[in-house]
Amino acid sequence: SNGGFYMSLQSEKTLSISIDSNYFDGELSANAASIVVNLFVFCHLANSFPEDESLGDFYYALRDFSCNHPEASQILSAID
Repeated sequence: SNGGFYMSLQSEKTLSISIDSNYFDGELSANAASIVVNLFVFCHLANSFPEDESLGDFYYALRDFSCNHPEASQILSAID
């Protein structure tokens, strides 16, 4: 609804996610884990190609979307 997008795993399973760079360790639904991965990718791409402002826009659109997700606190902790 805000112009953002992401690719998501289609699974009912929860996934164990560990992120060494910020010490996150938790369980996320496949959908929430997919949002986390997409946010990391958009962030990396935006930093690698700063001349393409759309990459940063995609990151912030998805981050805003994730704030209304049922697992918002876990998603935000994972990307912090």
